Amino acid sequence: MEFIRNVANFLEPEDLRLLRILMRDDVTSASITKIFEDPENAGKYLVLLNERPKAVYIVAKIAERIEEYLEGEEASISYELFIKALDRIKNTENNVLKQKIHFLVRDAIIRKINEKEYEIAAILISEFYDFGLKDCLRKLLLIVSDLAEEGEYQRAFKTLNLLPHSSITEELKSHILEEWGKGLMTQGEYINAASRFLEAIRTGNRKELFTSLGDAYFRAKEFDKAYDAYKSVELSAKNEVDVLRRISMLLNFWGEELVNEGEYEKAVDKFNEAYQTAVKINDDEIAVNALKSAKRAIEMAKSNQSNLV
Repeated sequence: MEFIRNVANFLEPEDLRLLRILMRDDVTSASITKIFEDPENAGKYLVLLNERPKAVYIVAKIAERIEEYLEGEEASISYELFIKALDRIKNTENNVLKQKIHFLVRDAIIRKINEKEYEIAAILISEFYDFGLKDCLRKLLLIVSDLAEEGEYQRAFKTLNLLPHSSITEELKSHILEEWGKGLMTQGEYINAASRFLEAIRTGNRKELFTSLGDAYFRAKEFDKAYDAYKSVELSAKNEVDVLRRISMLLNFWGEELVNEGEYEKAVDKFNEAYQTAVKINDDEIAVNALKSAKRAIEMAKSNQSNLV
């Protein structure tokens, strides 16, 4: 039969024997042939194969195999046929067919990874994860990590979002978001960096990143948000001095900003808190600067009041 000759190179001997057996049935033979004559409108013929799941599997396999040799719209149509066919048989209870589907999907995922179509590979893993695709998942997670290492944070994060939800993927997202935020910090995009740090905290419950979040807001001169972030850090013997130093420095800068805005009383409050915080960690330099700034703000407030009178 001509159809069998045309697809023989795309099938292993075992599947080719199965196809020959299936094609002995007139309806099955006609349906399979017509599916590949007009794959865009294959739905009605797939319906006719409902009672022949192995025939649907053969359709899926041929579609997946020939897609590799197609381009553009033709490749997309072949891939869609592959997915449509698999959707009809993925709930099968037949263990032999399950194993065949496993190997077919696994091959498709590996090919997509090799072609650097990571998003499609992620979708396939997510859709057919119950068929035992942990090795494919691990391979793609490594690639995602490499993407982040190369600075392709957006693509890495997009690919992760397409994968099945798990503690590993969520933790990896958090670390990639952290790296993304650090990269944005070096570019001076402090608000965008803060957004990444905040998302990393929410995704991975990583409270230690409140320090990085505070730094981003600090540099963006979002002093109130920076203060809240630093105050959210869980203090320990290891980090207490560092965090309190950041807070006291922030309060000094915040106070100076308020002085420039003519908000002298508020500025004095910030300088006083900066002084008290610096004293706790025995940082004389910050404490002295805060005290001097507070006195200067008080004098400026008095001078301003005198001018008003």
